[in-house]
Amino acid sequence: MISFNEFLGKISIGAGGMVPADSIGQQGVSTLGYTGRPNNLSDTLLMLNNGDFAIPTTKIVGVITKVIEKQDPIIIFINKKTKIYQTRTQYNNIRNKIKLGTGKVEVIFQKHPSDSSLNISQIQNIKFLD
Repeated sequence: MISFNEFLGKISIGAGGMVPADSIGQQGVSTLGYTGRPNNLSDTLLMLNNGDFAIPTTKIVGVITKVIEKQDPIIIFINKKTKIYQTRTQYNNIRNKIKLGTGKVEVIFQKHPSDSSLNISQIQNIKFLD
């Protein structure tokens, strides 16, 4: 998997980019683009189709130990190490599924597995296992 900056370095489209002509069913332009390469970026499309440009995720499985509902955002603690922040609307969607201390939950964050920082990450999915 490559980072977004590496992706930009690979395509090096210069002043702008175009949707590859072969991806929309039209013939590519025979002239060269700004960077001296054909305007259709079929090699870039192949790179994207191979899955090299995926958002890295981290999965946390644990037990919900504490919920603080009296503030917004609502904080849900998993195994005393992970906190999930939810708006009131998001929390109302999962409130009935929460079992404090007994129910297992699986949370998938948009975060690289080797990133051990305490920065807040986007939640991709919450799944209740019990």
